[in-house]
Amino acid sequence: GDAGSISLGFLAAVLGLDGWQTGAWDAWFPFLVFSPFVVDASVTLIRRTVRRERAWRAHREHGYQKLVQCGWSHRKLALAEYALMLACSGSALALLQAGHGIQAFTLVAWAAGYAGLIVWIDRKWKYGAMRREGQA
Repeated sequence: GDAGSISLGFLAAVLGLDGWQTGAWDAWFPFLVFSPFVVDASVTLIRRTVRRERAWRAHREHGYQKLVQCGWSHRKLALAEYALMLACSGSALALLQAGHGIQAFTLVAWAAGYAGLIVWIDRKWKYGAMRREGQA
């Protein structure tokens, strides 16, 4: 739940910063490794802030929650999340040995991929909401 995610997120941030400070990896490395969580939480928080909603209020607007509302099983969602986390971690490890140009290109590609994924989830969710309300 949220209580555990706060302490785990803090631990991940500390370890990521420590690795950067000690020269184990570049600053982008922990962001890419944890990007499935960082992107989802950041997009959700920014959207709620723009709508002037209280960030501490319960909601069901994270990408994974929208997919469950669209009918995805918890198993299907977990497998998709595991695949995404594996892809992020694997590419981050591979990029440690790559040149700065390849690193920059791959990070931009990941950002574009996330933008596409966000749009896809939102469209799927909105279409599902319209179907549930009988508008489609």
